[in-house]
Amino acid sequence: MSGMAADVWIAANDGRDLVRADAIVLFRFDDTGRLTAQLRDEARVTVTLLEGRLPVGRPGTSTVS
Repeated sequence: MSGMAADVWIAANDGRDLVRADAIVLFRFDDTGRLTAQLRDEARVTVTLLEGRLPVGRPGTSTVS
């Protein structure tokens, strides 16, 4: 191998913006199913990667009583 790795880019929710994967320091998955990424910069910018619209709780959880 040449020792050079290709950059990995991730598309944001709207598909118009790209984020370089090595700029991401934290992922958040909230109760609505929204997935956001916090970027490594002084402003701590957060980018929505997936817009949440889960009808019944988070994946992997049961809502049956």
